[in-house]
Amino acid sequence: MERHECCSQKYHSLKVIAYIEIILGSFSCNTCGYKNTEATFGGQLADYGVKMTLKVIGQIHLHRFIIKSEYAKLIIPELDFEIPPQTQKGSMSTIEGIIRKSIEDLKEMQEERRKVNKDIAEKIDKVLSQLEDYAEGKVLPFTVVLYDPSGNSFIQNPYAPQQDPYLKAENFVRAKEQLVEMGYMAESDLTEEKKVMPAFKQVATTIGVKKTTASSTMAEQKDLLAQLKKYEVNITDEYVKDAANFSTFCYACTKPGEARSCTVNIPYFKELILMSFTCEFCGYRTVDINTGGGISEKGMRYKFDVKSSAELDREVFKSNSCNVMIPELDLDMRSGTLTSLYTTVEGLLVNIHEVIEKSFPFAKSDSSPEMTQNFISFSNKFKKMKSEGKFTLIMEDPLANSFIMNPNAPDEDPLLKKEEFDRTSEQNDELGITDMKV
Repeated sequence: MERHECCSQKYHSLKVIAYIEIILGSFSCNTCGYKNTEATFGGQLADYGVKMTLKVIGQIHLHRFIIKSEYAKLIIPELDFEIPPQTQKGSMSTIEGIIRKSIEDLKEMQEERRKVNKDIAEKIDKVLSQLEDYAEGKVLPFTVVLYDPSGNSFIQNPYAPQQDPYLKAENFVRAKEQLVEMGYMAESDLTEEKKVMPAFKQVATTIGVKKTTASSTMAEQKDLLAQLKKYEVNITDEYVKDAANFSTFCYACTKPGEARSCTVNIPYFKELILMSFTCEFCGYRTVDINTGGGISEKGMRYKFDVKSSAELDREVFKSNSCNVMIPELDLDMRSGTLTSLYTTVEGLLVNIHEVIEKSFPFAKSDSSPEMTQNFISFSNKFKKMKSEGKFTLIMEDPLANSFIMNPNAPDEDPLLKKEEFDRTSEQNDELGITDMKV
């Protein structure tokens, strides 16, 4: 587009909606009347990509706020309609607003299309009519899928900090090809990595390791190793030598590095596989924890009655398949919301609060005073509960890969109850157990 002398272009950087740094840009031309506004994320990539699936069952859902980054695509499967990453990039709108903007964009060159290709114009007319019905809520229910490898897109959860029954959020490890598309990795690096990755995958498969956790500091790594190693009765130099080392690429900067793994036996529980990686180039660090051995026949449920702040020092291991519940807060965090953690009860609470704050960024926006008040009320109750040290912690793991430490083991702990339960067919399907060949 030709830029005239009277054109005006402005940029403004600000932090908005809890913790997201956004650069707002606006462009206007007094000669041709063209105007445009755009929101670009000025912060860093999230640890993982995100896929959010919203079931729109009423007109009220059309008013939900949505942030679509420049790397995100929005899909309406029922209409076989997709808004690609570079279309409506950096949008801050509502579901209805996103659809109406698509209608506006499609209409822009429609008259010219009729002159060149009448058949295509008629097909677009049909899509426009369908989009109008969706925007007005005449076609319900339908699905909105927001897929963003950068992890910086969001759909509002009006029930925050509780779970949204109509919204499902899933994190995924972004592919290296996606990093190339976003400009965070050169194609030459990708080509070099493909030469090494087969060997890495073979080693990772052999020891049963899966990338699931976010970065940590060196101090956190040392603290974690210290906690785990005290369970190993005879830790010798030979034990350390047997640890596996293998080459891999940094998850942040894609430079080559070396990952390390070791195995620790937890009495009255299972074997844990501990992996760590430190990048000498950018300083990125990760610690991954996974359980070893086979799949348990039944799930395990822990119920811990915390009576005082002294119990907050109890050590816990929460796997990726574990659900965490606190009845006093009406809190139910489904599996996958938190990554695998080896920490204390207090550390688990801190992580839960941080994840809730980051997962529901609209809870602190000025656009919804009621939601903001609910979030403030929840935070106050959470802090009070943590300071008083009186609540019930329930950890339910269908794979029995989580535990809460019993300091009286092998004797029973009056504050801690353990019970096995049978997995449902839905849980077996979700965990992929149904499809396993024995």
